[in-house]
Amino acid sequence: MKKAIALVVALLAFGLVPQGAKAQNPAEVQTMQEFVTLMEGYLGVAHEWVSLMSERERTVYMAIEGVTEIYEAREQRRKAVAYLEGLLEGESNRTIRNIVRFKLRDLYNELGEPDRALAQLEQVIADNGS
Repeated sequence: MKKAIALVVALLAFGLVPQGAKAQNPAEVQTMQEFVTLMEGYLGVAHEWVSLMSERERTVYMAIEGVTEIYEAREQRRKAVAYLEGLLEGESNRTIRNIVRFKLRDLYNELGEPDRALAQLEQVIADNGS
């Protein structure tokens, strides 16, 4: 799914959608426009967030994304969860802990465990609160 979204966004961003490509109906057009708007906003936030990280944090972020993507491609999300939970044990950098928790949230949602996903977000709030 992530690769499909990235492909659609890339095609639209670089104007590579074929000239003759047309939606089947007005509802399809509206849905695609809403999707593109949502993705543009998401990518803007993600870019801004990454730009605020230190070099070490950016490197760890990219590694976490890559490792998780490989586990997901192999249909081994539980192994990705175990890997990420292991990273939390020795990590004191709050930004990296947040990155790990957000990724764990995604994985738990994909595994159909919304309570565990919510627990990760609650921990992010607790770790970053006042």
